[in-house]
Amino acid sequence: MEVAFGCDANGNGTVDDSEVSFAVGWDCGEWFFRDIVADVADSYAGSFGRKKLDWNLRLDQSLAPKALRANAGGAALPFPMTTTMYDPSWNVARVTARGFGNAEAVLKFGATKEPLVIRIR
Repeated sequence: MEVAFGCDANGNGTVDDSEVSFAVGWDCGEWFFRDIVADVADSYAGSFGRKKLDWNLRLDQSLAPKALRANAGGAALPFPMTTTMYDPSWNVARVTARGFGNAEAVLKFGATKEPLVIRIR
């Protein structure tokens, strides 16, 4: 399961691989993020069973990242925060589920006091 963010530069209604600026999700037993703009990536092994990621990114008044809190099933993930893991010019997100069997993924976005909240379950 991956959520990728970027700008739809070519106007085809989706964020193509070359347009992705940031991605977060679950892949091969690990939670991960990739900040393509900053050329920073990190991952942490997860547990077996159902997965849940809470990704809360706080922004300052200029819409720059201020604080990151990432939790997987209640356990903190010590991902580093980068200054380019949010861009107010992003205009599309792409959700991709891979693997075998029935995908029972749930993705929720919400507007709260923390401007970018991603929940993957």
